[in-house]
Amino acid sequence: MQQWQLPKGGAGVATMTLHKDISIPTPSGSQMVVKMKAVSLNHRDLYIAETNFMPGTLDNVIPLSDGSGEVTAVGPACTRFQVGDRVALTFSLKYLEGDQMEGAGLNECRGGTCQGVAVEYVLTDDMKEPGV
Repeated sequence: MQQWQLPKGGAGVATMTLHKDISIPTPSGSQMVVKMKAVSLNHRDLYIAETNFMPGTLDNVIPLSDGSGEVTAVGPACTRFQVGDRVALTFSLKYLEGDQMEGAGLNECRGGTCQGVAVEYVLTDDMKEPGV
């Protein structure tokens, strides 16, 4: 598979590089693999690439915050989705619902503090809330 990488937050869009021959990830636990069909470019993504406005941005981060695709594999504890489901991946890994995002919901965000979606296959969690 292929994936884009931004070497460092604020380094600029022109510094992104395409990496080829990356292994397709294998899910474990409640993880799933999503074959990306579409991604979007948001102002937030440009801010991370050009200004590093998000503290904690990973070096060599896979950029872009959200997109959609199809589940191609699930881990044994993944109960929310199954192979063949079409899903949308949003930028926050911890925020599922509610009127306002704050606290932990802001700590883990795709394309910044966590790997993004500018990749052929994304490894992600099924986001099942504990105890549900």
